[in-house]
Amino acid sequence: MRRGRREIDFYGGNGSAVFRIRILSVLRGGEVYGTARYG
Repeated sequence: MRRGRREIDFYGGNGSAVFRIRILSVLRGGEVYGTARYG
């Protein structure tokens, strides 16, 4: 829980979290995968 909380604080909340997810998606080479999973 501490780790998750730190991450949210570091990235500035949900908005940045989505951005991070997008980056991870691109790095994985699965744009469709990320879109399908997170709408």
